[in-house]
Amino acid sequence: MIVSASLSKTFLSATHDFPQLNSIYIFCTDAERSESLVNVYRKVQCMFNDIDSICEQLKVDTKKCDDDLLGMDVVAPSHKEESNVQEASFMYAQLFKEILLDMTYSHAERQEMISYCRLQYSDNPSELEFIVEFEKDYSEHTPIWWYSRQSFLYKMLNKALRIQDIETLYKLRVFIKDLHTQLVTLHQNSTYNDSIILYRGQRMRSLDLANLKTNIGGLLSITNFLSTTSDQRVAYAFAEREMTTPDRTAVVMRIKNESNASSRAVFADIDSLSYFAGKEYEWLFSMGSVFRIESMEESREGLCCISLILTNDSDEQLKTLTDYMRRQIWNPNPLLRLGNLMCEMSDFAQAEHFFQVSTHVETY
Repeated sequence: MIVSASLSKTFLSATHDFPQLNSIYIFCTDAERSESLVNVYRKVQCMFNDIDSICEQLKVDTKKCDDDLLGMDVVAPSHKEESNVQEASFMYAQLFKEILLDMTYSHAERQEMISYCRLQYSDNPSELEFIVEFEKDYSEHTPIWWYSRQSFLYKMLNKALRIQDIETLYKLRVFIKDLHTQLVTLHQNSTYNDSIILYRGQRMRSLDLANLKTNIGGLLSITNFLSTTSDQRVAYAFAEREMTTPDRTAVVMRIKNESNASSRAVFADIDSLSYFAGKEYEWLFSMGSVFRIESMEESREGLCCISLILTNDSDEQLKTLTDYMRRQIWNPNPLLRLGNLMCEMSDFAQAEHFFQVSTHVETY
């Protein structure tokens, strides 16, 4: 929220504690008055005396918020088959990805994706310019390079994964397959040590944190493509730059592989391939990665440290859950399988859509 200094007291007292309000920016030329507001109201981030500076700071802070938002589902360690909807929701990103990988695509599908993106950003000239570049030069760079530029693809894809926007995910299916396929190739050709530890620093909603704490020993599914780093210092820097508030806590995730068994997750070192190559020692997990929640504790720095373990083929709970959901939705036609998945998630409108599409589209 942007507030003029002359109205700041009225607005701040009335709106400061709204949970949906993340940051407040004061347009003010009085430095002393500005400093007093920062000391009293924790959500007041910065004071500015020109609009351009506010706009630049908003871009930075919006990206931070986007980076912190993860789609997460948790299954308790002693999970019982409570409902197909719960299980489908937990597995949807992995199952959706498997279905997309079974589909074949042509140039027409890529053009359909580009047209959809243009429609979504029809009032955003800078993103439209980027879409033109993407259409013209896509083959000149890797999917990881395009994704890591954090423009329209990054925003659309991770938001759609987080909120289960199946329509958008289906429209982006060509790029999702390309990005995942490149990660698979890198993962298969990598020489990383089985004992590698990866980290992620961010802020997390108190509700999500409490859910993880309640389910220590359970499974955590992250629907997004998950960015991590092999450098612990980078993760702590990301976490420490964020202010812990009553509704959000600064956390560092510590992800390790404790077994020689093959990991179910697809992940790879993308640091040399990223648009921001060489800056963050970045490793990227594909969508729908599942981890075992090992522990949570508060560090000396006041951060919450979450220890996660990569799941592998010997994880009986995950194998049972995955096999069950695959049987529930199975059909040799990927579009019918996708419709079945939508039924399991009680999204009957989307299920009907995919059933209808399957009658006149050959996908296998």
